[in-house]
Amino acid sequence: MLRASAMVFLLMLSVTISADENLAKMTVVNNTSHYLHVLIGDESYLYISPDRSVTQESEGHTTFVVKVFYSPGQGVSGSAERSFDVAPYREESSGCTHGANGGWECTTSPASPGLEAWSIAPDSLQQASP
Repeated sequence: MLRASAMVFLLMLSVTISADENLAKMTVVNNTSHYLHVLIGDESYLYISPDRSVTQESEGHTTFVVKVFYSPGQGVSGSAERSFDVAPYREESSGCTHGANGGWECTTSPASPGLEAWSIAPDSLQQASP
């Protein structure tokens, strides 16, 4: 019984690990001195304080549409919108060969990051027309 439980736990762990490898991530960093509202797709992140960030994850290859604007009530206005095409994190295998000591030797190419970041500075936000 204990052995079966351990096997189920290990199976669940491996599923969790492999699921993380298929995630595309989008991070928005607030480098202004004001609070920001951030919309990533259908998700809203309100009153993001200066020097903070928000991250959204999505399964597989994703295009994140991001809208950022100053939170209301601060006496400033401005907004920006961008789209980011993000592929999930993965390591590419370059192939395996039979090694000299009897085992297999595999090489991998650099991993694609699966992460896109947009650092919002004050000059990133266009001022609204009066």
